[in-house]
Amino acid sequence: MNKSSEEIFLKELHKLVVDSQFKTENMYDIGTSIGLNKNETFNLVLILKDAGFLKINDHSGGIRITSLGILNARKLQ
Repeated sequence: MNKSSEEIFLKELHKLVVDSQFKTENMYDIGTSIGLNKNETFNLVLILKDAGFLKINDHSGGIRITSLGILNARKLQ
């Protein structure tokens, strides 16, 4: 995974949730939309989670952006 994949994923998540830390999106749907397979998506999400940009909400792929993730996504635009 490279930094640009992380940035693209974070920007896509931010676009979908529109600054809401409470809206859940499916990580695998986002990954597919940017050309990642399930393993690549899962690994990328772990990196973003460890950086504090998102939280894993459930075991079926639900994720939520954090306030830190929102701030960083805004900087990337």
